[in-house]
Amino acid sequence: MCRSSAEGGRRCSGRSCGAADARARQARSRARRGLDAAWAAGDPDQVAAAEAKYTAVTGTPPPAPNVVGTFAGQLPATPEPTAPEKPMPKPEPQPSKPEPADAPSGSTEDRVRDAVAKLAAQGEWVGIIDVRKALGDVDHDEVSRALKELARTNPNVHLVPEDNRKALTSEDHAAAVDYSGESQHLIAIEQPRDTSAKDRVQTAGVGNATDDDLAQVLRDPLTPSRTYDEIRAEQKRREQQVVTSPTPSDATPVAETARAESRPPATAEQRVRDVYRELASRPQGWVRLSDVRERLGATLPREEVDKALQAMTRTGRVHLSPDSDRRGLTQVDHDSAVRIGREDNHLLAIEPEDDE
Repeated sequence: MCRSSAEGGRRCSGRSCGAADARARQARSRARRGLDAAWAAGDPDQVAAAEAKYTAVTGTPPPAPNVVGTFAGQLPATPEPTAPEKPMPKPEPQPSKPEPADAPSGSTEDRVRDAVAKLAAQGEWVGIIDVRKALGDVDHDEVSRALKELARTNPNVHLVPEDNRKALTSEDHAAAVDYSGESQHLIAIEQPRDTSAKDRVQTAGVGNATDDDLAQVLRDPLTPSRTYDEIRAEQKRREQQVVTSPTPSDATPVAETARAESRPPATAEQRVRDVYRELASRPQGWVRLSDVRERLGATLPREEVDKALQAMTRTGRVHLSPDSDRRGLTQVDHDSAVRIGREDNHLLAIEPEDDE
């Protein structure tokens, strides 16, 4: 209770100091904080509820949202000045990225066929390491899968190991494909056989058939021996017609003709080496003996070619090997083989000379 100044008390401020007034002030303060929180949240339902509560507690309508204050009698607070916003820096122009090159189309099997076709002619052996380099953007395991699938499903695709193991590098070993329980280093894709060639040869006759049809019939393992001998004889006859000694014309200088006549004839070994260089797709690559004999034609007797090949292998730089894919061998391959010891060899590889 307030006492008068005459009684030694303090002057009453006129404001009640009771507990009820204190609770009322607390209720107004909570109502104001709730209203500020609702405005900050921006939820219309929450703002409406806070304003209703504020009116019920204070008995006055809530202030406008842009008026900062608490309850009656309190001066509105002065908003703190805000620093001017700094202009955002302009983004630096980014260098234009080059357009990505078109990804190679087609399945991995198709790309393997294309790579082999570009690296070698039909039927020639190509190193698997070279195929992998041509398909550098394809996963190693995916290329291995495609090679195995081609060898398993296509009778014209053949995988063989490298016979000269000493010539294999660490890259060759890493590129090899494990197929049929053995590491395979070479691949060859033969041209599909033309099954109608035999009918065309029978209709036209061996002497009138085209060279391509005769070659197709020779590749057919069901060709009778008599027909095979007739075709080989016809091929030799045609080769002899092509390989004729040209007669020097009147315009040929006499000195040049004399030099050509004075040159010693090439030996059988040199002829074999020259043909090998023409057929090999890469240094020391495997070449079929049937192709070597076909290029040599009738200019060298078979016995002379065999004797030269056997002598060349004794140098250690010339290698003969059997074809591990026996099912892919044609009658021409069997007839062209060179027998050394107890094995028929169908493939030839020659190491480069020191000056090559």
